[in-house]
Amino acid sequence: MDRNATEFPQFLQRSRSDLLRMLVLVLLSGTAELVLNLKFASIGILDQYDVIFDIDPSRIHDNNWMHPLTHVVFFLITRSIAVPAYLVFGCEEILLGKILSLHVIPPCMAMLRAFFVYRAVKLLTGSSSTASLVCMLSNFSFATVVFGAINDTYVVTGAVVSALVFYTVRIAAGFTKKTDWCAFVLASILAIGTTSSNVIFVGWMLWVALRKFGYGHLNALAKSIAFSGFLLSVVILMGLMLSLIRHGGYKHGLKHYGHRYVSRYIPDTQEQLSNIFRFPENIARSIIPTSPRITPTPLYRVIDPYEKKEVGKRFIPYKLTYNGSPVSGWTVVLWLFGLLILALSNSHWPTTRSSRDFSRACGLTVITTGSLYSLFGLTTFLYATYWQIGVIFLLGRFVHHVNQTRTGTILLIITMLCLAVADFIVLSDLLEILKNYSRLPGSPSSSES
Repeated sequence: MDRNATEFPQFLQRSRSDLLRMLVLVLLSGTAELVLNLKFASIGILDQYDVIFDIDPSRIHDNNWMHPLTHVVFFLITRSIAVPAYLVFGCEEILLGKILSLHVIPPCMAMLRAFFVYRAVKLLTGSSSTASLVCMLSNFSFATVVFGAINDTYVVTGAVVSALVFYTVRIAAGFTKKTDWCAFVLASILAIGTTSSNVIFVGWMLWVALRKFGYGHLNALAKSIAFSGFLLSVVILMGLMLSLIRHGGYKHGLKHYGHRYVSRYIPDTQEQLSNIFRFPENIARSIIPTSPRITPTPLYRVIDPYEKKEVGKRFIPYKLTYNGSPVSGWTVVLWLFGLLILALSNSHWPTTRSSRDFSRACGLTVITTGSLYSLFGLTTFLYATYWQIGVIFLLGRFVHHVNQTRTGTILLIITMLCLAVADFIVLSDLLEILKNYSRLPGSPSSSES
């Protein structure tokens, strides 16, 4: 730790009450996601996903360049538990791996996300109450509620990006031990390995860390782009090598590495501009529960392009999106709220000199990711989790400002309760739609019944 760390007030030290508060929030986060996860499973939603890491032995190892390390890392996690359990207790390896993937990893990721969000906000504000409120905001945000219970890259992104933010805040605050830098690099690798577009978040967080050491804005930006690009190349090569090893041979490995079975629809220029212009609305919708436009989609058949035969099916019952929604008074309100969130990019936190850079980096991450995803038509209900952590920390500064008075604290608690109720109402409608789909001919649930 360098000498700047001594500027921190004494109240930043963790106390027993602080640890107890954090533990309760972390456990509640995991429990809530587990309950929702089991609810999803009970109506057949999880059976309809062919994107659940490595639970299917015949699963095509797709999209390695987009998710270079996700499948490999979770293969190691599930098998490191399932194989010893099989050898010692005789448990069925594949079944145990499936249970771990579907029902254990999602709540664990939710708990990790809550832990890192709490600790980062505590470092930024020195306030346990603000950290608790921001942690609750993270848990009740609609994108988190829906996709935090499904074991896919969305829930993993929330955990690893929160860890990346935490170590960025530590470095910006003056905690510059080798362990902090190693943790920062490891979190960066995991973030990029989960979804390659997370390199945007890594780059801006690295910019914050470099600004701490006196680099100018442009100099720090150039170095962060170079290093994050280097990390992206390394991670993709790691994913390629591991894929080659796992699939037993160079030719077979390349086949799996290059295979993409879901083609993406790239909108025309007018739609791209509309998506970019309305992106502030999508920012607000990632926090505030609102019903998306729901469009039924056909069954995707997974065809191996080399062997020319069907090797699986992917059930995506509905496309949930806000793109193309009709303009109304409510959408204008959401759009203005999204702009206000982005305006918080110029705010600063009370305890660190580099906090304004951190806020700017969060805002620029949201803007950069949103612009990129808008061009590809991906600013949808599904992908909101990729920019949501940045939004949470922008709102966190506003939460801390309001939390300075007792009245403000009461209003914030009421707001969190309203968010929870709205989550329940909107999610109940969505679950009913998905439940009805699971009864349709051809769906996994109907075929098993």
